[in-house]
Amino acid sequence: MSTQSQPSRSSTGIRASRRSLLGAGLVSGAAGLMAGTAPPADAAPVAAPARLPAVADGIESDELRPRFVTRLRPGGKDAQVVQCVCKDTDSGEYYMTQNIAASGQDYRSLRITRCSAAGRYIDEMVCVAGGHGDTLSITRDDDGRLWCWFTWDVDDETGKEIYDFVRVPYAAGATVKRQDSEVVSVAKFDEPSGVKSVFAIDQAGDRMVVRKDWGNDYSAPSTYILRKLSDVMADKDEVLATVKTKGGRPPEGPGTAQAFCTLDDHLYVSYGSSTLDSGIFSIQRYGWTSGENDGAIDLSDLGRQVDGEFPSDAHETEGISTYRDAAGRPALILCMGTGAIRLRQAKVYSLAPPEVDVDQGAPLEGLVASIQSGTATVTPSAADADTSLEVEFPYGMPGTPVVQVTPQSNCRVWVTKPTGTGCTIWVNSSDGDDVVVGWIAHSPAQLGG
Repeated sequence: MSTQSQPSRSSTGIRASRRSLLGAGLVSGAAGLMAGTAPPADAAPVAAPARLPAVADGIESDELRPRFVTRLRPGGKDAQVVQCVCKDTDSGEYYMTQNIAASGQDYRSLRITRCSAAGRYIDEMVCVAGGHGDTLSITRDDDGRLWCWFTWDVDDETGKEIYDFVRVPYAAGATVKRQDSEVVSVAKFDEPSGVKSVFAIDQAGDRMVVRKDWGNDYSAPSTYILRKLSDVMADKDEVLATVKTKGGRPPEGPGTAQAFCTLDDHLYVSYGSSTLDSGIFSIQRYGWTSGENDGAIDLSDLGRQVDGEFPSDAHETEGISTYRDAAGRPALILCMGTGAIRLRQAKVYSLAPPEVDVDQGAPLEGLVASIQSGTATVTPSAADADTSLEVEFPYGMPGTPVVQVTPQSNCRVWVTKPTGTGCTIWVNSSDGDDVVVGWIAHSPAQLGG
């Protein structure tokens, strides 16, 4: 393997203080899915917040919702489907996996692409016969060297399926083979060589989680096994916890498992495929201590265009990973792929309390995400009576937005209590009839106002 360049590293590292993001008792519009029933047709939009209790030993937040960050633009017409995405704390850059065809071969090679914080292509590394790239994790050495961790599917020399756990130093422009000395094996305790399993790590939390019972069915029940990363690095097999998840297609089960990550006492699994799961998407949360599914976040509408449709009527979750800002505060990074295969858009969202710094990468798309509009119908309590209606924005907005309202009839209308999640619209109508109010909200924090 030839090393042409290494990603830069700032003075702040991801080994900063570790803080808790989420507590117990997550509740959202996906509760019906968890109970084995389909959400009702008039269920609240996916972007409705998942409510969380305050966490005494970490970030005090009672709300978590997907927030648009950027859109990734990988290079190459054969590389538009992103499989998994990680964000580097030190540089703010993104690393993503994509599987690409290998000429004349049955196996797929793995392309790991680096993009700027704004989502623009920088460079890439190809792992020959590396496989699908279902999961990806990244770490930094003390000297700043960045490593990519994933499951290597096939030995290109023998054509044999191996499914080795490995870590590889990122090297821009390099072509890597499994036999190269720079490729370091990672202990694999739960499945023998040749049996597929995948893993994800949280370096700051010293955790590694493995998914086994994979088979060829992404909707099958699975077992997730948690260990200390430091133990695995020392070739020590000591299991901390195990979670077994329910399988099946909606509405009986959560659907197609796309990726997973671990943070504090919880496992997060992203589910959903537009072609297989009837448009039902979610992040399901499981407690490592309890072993139970204790919450969910509905993602079924995430990534829609302004016309309410998905490009080419296609979308699926493309990975979820753990991220920590420069202060060590944690977040989840989620990628939603929308559109046809060769026209796929990789939209990145953060799930974090407002104070966690996940920089908005693409100014234009950040602008679009921070201008929202809609209509609300207010039924006056009586003629000439001040009557209010609480309106919730489809997506969370940074800062306190400016909200403008326009009634479609002759009456007084005004706004109070604008926040990043919604506002209160008031009307006073002389005839007491229903009033349709158009509203538009924009965020000065995003627009620079």
